[in-house]
Amino acid sequence: RVVRISGGREDAPLDEREAEALRRAEQDGEPQNFEQGDVLTVAAPISAERTGDVIGGVLVALSTAHVEEQQRDDLLLAIAVAVAVLAIGLIAALIGARRVAGPVEELTAAATAVENASYAPGSLDPVATRRDELGHLAQVFDRMAREVRAREQRLQREIKQLSVQIDETKRRRQVAEVTETDYFRDLQRRAKDLRGGGDGEGS
Repeated sequence: RVVRISGGREDAPLDEREAEALRRAEQDGEPQNFEQGDVLTVAAPISAERTGDVIGGVLVALSTAHVEEQQRDDLLLAIAVAVAVLAIGLIAALIGARRVAGPVEELTAAATAVENASYAPGSLDPVATRRDELGHLAQVFDRMAREVRAREQRLQREIKQLSVQIDETKRRRQVAEVTETDYFRDLQRRAKDLRGGGDGEGS
């Protein structure tokens, strides 16, 4: 939700912490933010384009539940991958360390890369071509890693779109604050009078 406060009057009901953050943003001219439960609240000042004076403020409250859920899913995936890699390592020791040592190392490195968000899709292709359990695990691992990457990219796009919407809302409010002033209306009347006077002289 987005609310505005200007001149001590609130357009939407705020709790004490939100109101204080908004007042500090207007007073200091700097954004303020705080997290309460699963909601991240950001208060930002609105400045006049010509004078730079603070003429109001914008308060945005965003739910972080989606981000936290994504982080939990990624953590569970990393744990599942780590357990799978460990299980494969034990099986490989029984089958023959020499035959499976290389692929296990690649799987372990891939699990670390997923944890560090540096996994390159397709890097397990040499292992995935095997016709045994390691090859099947590599295929499943690569598919899951691609899905995680796709979810992260989608989440980043959503955050970027939300940031653009916030910036556009702030810009529109700034324009509205300027155009609704008596000074701006007076300028419009003067310009209209000047145009009218010029037309009269021309005739």
